[in-house]
Amino acid sequence: MAKSNQAVEENTEVAEVAEVAEAEAPVAKTPAKKVDIIRGRMPVAMVYAVRFGGLAETGTEKQQLFATTIGKIYDIEKNRNFGYVTEATRFTQAQIDDAIDWIGHHPEFNECGAEKVEKYLKGLTVATEAEAAEFEEVRKASRGQNTKTKDGESADAGGGNRRKGKRREADDVPNEVPAEETADLDQADADDLLG
Repeated sequence: MAKSNQAVEENTEVAEVAEVAEAEAPVAKTPAKKVDIIRGRMPVAMVYAVRFGGLAETGTEKQQLFATTIGKIYDIEKNRNFGYVTEATRFTQAQIDDAIDWIGHHPEFNECGAEKVEKYLKGLTVATEAEAAEFEEVRKASRGQNTKTKDGESADAGGGNRRKGKRREADDVPNEVPAEETADLDQADADDLLG
């Protein structure tokens, strides 16, 4: 009888250990839904909405609302880029329209509530000519990029680091010695080396 009691105790211990192991086993996470992003350069009025609009609480919510990458959201919030867009900035109607057009390409416009972004953008105060000129000067000084190409097409995203170096002026180029003089010098140097 002692042996059967011992076997029963061992079985209950094994069952208890199995239950604990099941409880401690990692639960498989459901993969996060991939957010489809809007390609192209983000308009400055949209940057303003991300940074100062208060339209979403967390970075992930903003990522879904603005259909962009979480990295871009964090960069905008931490002022790593678009530093020339401040809370006092006012935009032209064309810049606001660019932002409205941009958010209109949201792949899940209705599901993510992007209509509140559109409503926010439509409620922005339009810049006066002086404010627009001042902003444009600050943007150019900061090497800010336009969202449209010269042809009016949407510009590709990125490219901020592809700035070409300054070209040297003709006055900065050192005077070159004519080839005839260098031939004589080369021969003289060769004769000196040979003895």
